[in-house]
Formats: sequence, structure tokens, C-alpha cells
Amino acid sequence: MDLNLLRLSRPLVAQHLKADFAAFVKAAWSTLHPGTKLSWTPGHDAICDYLVAVWEKIITRLIINCPPRFAKTTILNCFLVWIWLQDPTRSFLCCSYEIDLALNGNADRRRLMESKWFKELFGDAVQLSTDRSQAGDFSNTAGGTMQAASTNSKAQGRGGSVICVDDPNSADFIYSESFRRETNFWLTNQLPQRLDNPSESAIVLVQQRLHQDDCTGHLLAQEESDWTLLKLPLIAEQDEEIRFPHSGRVWKRRKGDCLDPKRWSARTIRQRQQNRLVWAGQFQQEPQAISGNIIKIESCLYFGGKDPRTGVPDLALPDHFDRKIISVDCSFKDRSTSDYVAILTIGVLGSRRYVLNITNARLDLTGTINEIRNAHAFFGPVGATLVEDAANGPAVVAALRDEISGLIAVKPEGGKVARLVAASPEFEAGNWIFDRNHHWTYKLIEQLVLVPNAKHDDLADALSQASIYLQSSRVDDSEAPIVSWLKKQAAKLGWTSPNSPGRQPTTQPVIHPPGRSTPAPPPAEPCPVCGRPCSIRIGGSGGPYRCVQDGTQFLRGGQITTMSAPIGGCNCEKPRMEARRSIPGGVWKCDDCSFQSDATNGGRWPVNGMSRADYARGAGRRGRCG
Repeated sequence: MDLNLLRLSRPLVAQHLKADFAAFVKAAWSTLHPGTKLSWTPGHDAICDYLVAVWEKIITRLIINCPPRFAKTTILNCFLVWIWLQDPTRSFLCCSYEIDLALNGNADRRRLMESKWFKELFGDAVQLSTDRSQAGDFSNTAGGTMQAASTNSKAQGRGGSVICVDDPNSADFIYSESFRRETNFWLTNQLPQRLDNPSESAIVLVQQRLHQDDCTGHLLAQEESDWTLLKLPLIAEQDEEIRFPHSGRVWKRRKGDCLDPKRWSARTIRQRQQNRLVWAGQFQQEPQAISGNIIKIESCLYFGGKDPRTGVPDLALPDHFDRKIISVDCSFKDRSTSDYVAILTIGVLGSRRYVLNITNARLDLTGTINEIRNAHAFFGPVGATLVEDAANGPAVVAALRDEISGLIAVKPEGGKVARLVAASPEFEAGNWIFDRNHHWTYKLIEQLVLVPNAKHDDLADALSQASIYLQSSRVDDSEAPIVSWLKKQAAKLGWTSPNSPGRQPTTQPVIHPPGRSTPAPPPAEPCPVCGRPCSIRIGGSGGPYRCVQDGTQFLRGGQITTMSAPIGGCNCEKPRMEARRSIPGGVWKCDDCSFQSDATNGGRWPVNGMSRADYARGAGRRGRCG
């Protein structure tokens, strides 16, 4: 192209861009986002037209709700620069929930005005001042200012003829009522005082919906609301017509139409729809009520029984797990008015989490410690024990740190509801599975579906704590090189792994390496108390067996001769107990302090910190609820 013709055309291009804001945004896109292709839709035209209506004072209070990554911030930044091309004396105040986001917006607007593209087209139409040139506060030589602030800040001495609020609510704290109340108070009572002219100056609020009582919901719920709303769901939920306030153009959307089909494939949309709360709020701009909606009862799966309505068998409980964890939510004291202690034992196999055991009772410090010991004794080995770093949690960690490996003090972040929301995608994916035949299952599920209106939420807290931990510490499917090498060598020699899926340890003989003449020993005799094949023979080939898990001594066939209580069964908390069964019913007797306890309750032992009557009402070794 002829350079002279190009120079002559620049004023015409500049005049066109000053008159057409949407064209200005398209032209500025490559300067702000080099290398990123712009996907322009009628939704972007609608946002630009509504903003032009703000400039022409057709609208003075505007709310724009649109999905994430829809270029709303870029359009807003271009809008303020475009106004300066019309009138460089205007002043702006731009706010976001974090000051860094507001400063980033200021930096992008400044970068646009200092770009070669902008200066070649508009020359000296806007000259930035060198006297006032801070990241959060700069001006031009005509007196116009561009200032940045965070929401909830007083912004004293700052203001403008147009105030732009971009994402005033943080997704991390949206379920905190105190944070929402503080932000809403700032928006309705403090921010309007920053307007240069309360009657004519404008406020523009742009955000994706996060909660029914976020800034958009709060403003629209007011009886005398003068706010204009432009709502752009990603998928149209009904036929609608959107009339542009400045140009008068009518945009017709049909039910099911995607806002940006080039960027959102059907597969991607289905993936986003798996998280109901996020999809309804951030993508469809219709946040759902939290009450009873974080976890739906139909998202809970079961093992060990049949669906009572359909008769379809539940999932089978695996015979092995990748790992097991224990999650503990502590309380302060064991009084009748105290919260309950929640201790969950969870088996993890791939993406599935099987809730194996629950203890939910009012326990003091000693009782909590003993219940954790009991869970380890019965369900070990346990890879990690998560203890909430609140209430009695620090004391529990201090008492067990030298005794139990993998003990982790978890500092709770965000509110209880926010943590359960973080766990909700795993429920929607069918990852959590509960024992249909245990009474404590329905107490846990009741809490899950009632939060935040449940009377108690300790079980839900313990479960969300485990879920967040598992999400952040996923085990890589790939094995360490040494493990792979050992498995290959074992396969060459004909050895079998004791943890092979489907192996029956009580009947399958051990396969020895080729060439070994020693016959395979008989399989381990299962313990009649714990049922595990982890016994050893004592006293020679004809002697009794002894369970290495709970110390029970028995003869072949399961006849018990001597039983020993597990760790934590004595008031002195000594690990050794010996049993005398010389008379029917027998007693436990500690060989350190001589503490005695009757064994007529089928092998269960009392837990320190609670009465025998309280313990008798529980479910014994497989979980209990107080």
C-alpha cells in the first residue's frame, strides 16, 4: 500500500474508532493481548452498546453479568481509554476485590495509551502527565485521572465521574457471610460518596455471579433499585430478545444457544456442568441456594447392600486399598453441651473414597487420643492422620506425634461451607461411597445434605478436610522405577505379590522361587477376633497361634485360649495388657498398673474419657455415634 495513502487514511480510521466503541475494542485487542485470537460474539456487541449508553448518560447504574474469560475486563479497560479520547478531563475510579487486580487494570490502560498503535492513530489526543505517574494513580495533561482501589477500602480523596467495579466479590470468601456483608455495605453506603456528581455520574459493576447475596444479588434485591442489568448466561435457558439501549439493535437468542460456540465445545460444557454450583452461578448467572444444595443425597453412593427401591446391588468393598487415611475434627470438652468429635477412617482406591468407620461422640482429650489409636489398631496401616488444628487438635497432635507416623495438623482455611463446596465436585463425580448397613452412615449423610443449616457439622467438617487433602495430594499413577523393576523381577521368578487384586490370603499358597526344595508353609490361620490372617505360631509346630494385630492366642479352628487388649486399653495408657481367662468371662489385667477390665462384652474394651454406659451404646469396634 502507498505510504502516503496510509498516512491519509489514519485520520479516517481514528475518527471511525472514536465513533464506534466496539470497533475500538477489536482494534486494540492485539495490543493488549498479542498472539491471542479474539473470538467476537453478539454478547460482546451488547456489552459495548450498554457501556456507550453509560457514556451518553442513558444509563447511570449498570450491572453486567457474564461468564469467566469473556473479555469483560479488557472491554472495561478499553472503555475508559475510549472516554478519554472523547473528553480527557474525565476522572475514573476502578475497584476490584484485590488491589493487585485493580493495579493490573491501570497498567493495561496505560500500556494501551503508550503503545505505538495508539500514538500513530490518535497522536497527542491523550498525553500522560509525568507529575502524577503512580501505578494506582496517574493522570493526563488535561486533568483527567485514573485511580485504582480495592473493595472495602474507604478510597478517601479518590473518586470520579465514572466508577468501575470489576469482580467485587472473591470466590475464596464468597461463602463467608461477614465478608459478603462488609462488601455489600461498602458498595451501597461508601462507594456512591466517591461520585463527582451523584445525579449524573455513573457506576458500572461487572462480575460473574458467585452467590445469591453477592453484590449483584444485593443491589437487585433492594426495593427501589435503579440498576440496569445485562445478564449473559453461557447457554440460553429460554428464548429471549436483548434490545441494545444505544443503537436499538435487537439480538435474539434461542434456548440452548451458546454465547461463544467457537471457544466452548459441547464436551467442555458438559465438563463444567458437573459442578452444579459453579455452573449455575459463574456460567449461567443464576446462583442456586446453598441450603441443602451443596451435597445432594442422590450423589452419595453405597457399598455392602442393595438399593431398596430398585434392588440393584451396591458396589463391592475392595479387598485392598491404595492407602488409608484418618480425618479428625476435635472439640474442646466432653460435656453435654460440647460439640461432637468426628473421626473418619477412609480407604482410597483410585478416585474412589470408601468411608470405612466413623466415631462421633462427645470425647475429652484422652478419649479422642484413644479412639485414634483404636482406629489405627483395627484399620492399619494408615498413611496419614489429619487432625484439624483447632479446639483440642494441637494437644492431640502433641500427644501422638512420637507414636503415630503421618500425623498432620491441618489449618482450616475459609469457612465450613466453603470447604464443603470445595469437596462437592467429588460427590457429583460419584467418588464418595458409604456403608449402607451401618447406622452412622445416615447421620453423616444427613449432615452433608443439611449444611449449613445442620445442627451439628462435625462429620461434614472431617469429610471435607479429608477431601481437600486428597485433592491436593493425589498419588501419581506412575510407579517409581525401583518398584517397576522389582515387579518385573518377581514376575520372571514366578513370585506373586501379597497385595495382588483378587488374592485370597487364607487359601492361596505361597509360590516359592524355582529350584527351592522347601515346601510351602501352611497359610496363616485367621484370627477369630479381628478376622485377619496375620497370625504366627508360637511354642513349636503344635503350639497355638498368636494374632500380631490384637494379641489374641488361639488354637487351629478358632478356639481362643488367651486374649490381649490393643494399645490404649488401660487408664495408664501403657501399651501392654495381659489377660487371665481362668474363669468364664475372665478379665483384662494391665501388667504395668494392674488395672482390670471385664471381657464379657465380646472382646470390646472401654475407651478412656467416657463412661462404660456411653460406650455400651456405641457400635463397638466398627464405629459408634454418641
